[in-house]
Amino acid sequence: MLDTVTCWLQAAGREPRLTDEELIILSRTIQSSSSGKASKRAGQRALDRVIRANLRLIVTVMRKRFSWISLRGPLAADCLQEGSIGLRSAALKYQHQKGYRFSTYAAQWIAKEIGEFLRDRHRMIRVPVDCHSVAYTARKLAARSAARNGTGGPIVLEEVANSLQKPLDTVRQYLQAFRSTDCMSANQQVQSEEGQELLQFLADPHQDYDEQQDQRAERIGTVLQAVFDGLGLSARERAIVCKRQLYTVPVTFRELGRTYGVTSAAIRCQYHRLMERIQSQLQRADVSLTHILSEV
Repeated sequence: MLDTVTCWLQAAGREPRLTDEELIILSRTIQSSSSGKASKRAGQRALDRVIRANLRLIVTVMRKRFSWISLRGPLAADCLQEGSIGLRSAALKYQHQKGYRFSTYAAQWIAKEIGEFLRDRHRMIRVPVDCHSVAYTARKLAARSAARNGTGGPIVLEEVANSLQKPLDTVRQYLQAFRSTDCMSANQQVQSEEGQELLQFLADPHQDYDEQQDQRAERIGTVLQAVFDGLGLSARERAIVCKRQLYTVPVTFRELGRTYGVTSAAIRCQYHRLMERIQSQLQRADVSLTHILSEV
């Protein structure tokens, strides 16, 4: 199943890019429609054309200015929608007579709308703007450090304080306030192919807790995760193996086929091919999957 950003880019790729001359003509039509010199229908058509031709710009802004947001996570869809609002505002207000490029002008509006959404409407508990500024700077510095060193590391508060020119104690208090109010709704969708909500993954407090079973499942998950990473399996392939091997009552091929929109025979063939790949990987390490599941 394709993620939101991939679907977005595929839809955006169907619309041809605008040349500078085409953008100027469309911009004039939009301005004329706003001032009453042209029909509203012509202005709306021109506005829609400018927006569709620049949808790729929203993803570019997210990657450059909000790199800490996972493009495969549930937050990406909301940011794309908010970016569309900023892109529309830029298309309405753009004045080509001033000489700057539309992409430069629109990027500011897109970043503004996404930033306001993350600051005011995304969080359940609102915090002051200064807290967001400190948290954003910390994330930006952490992203730069990860890009430079290849691996992420702890955030150095002194660097954040020097970058913002704020006292170290103030920066520490702002980050603590930001983290302590970072909660989420139980109905928030998590990153999964089924689009399930967080509530569906929470343990039932009325059921007895089996600590040994939980530890065993965690150990099995760790081993299989290493095997999956070594084979480069996709999220769908990992889910199929886990639902057949790790569930107390294995999910049937018919149910899996219904989930992924294919026949049960296709899922069965895919599952057996995956198991052959996994067994080959484990045989090279002189261990079998049956042995793993019985020992951990």
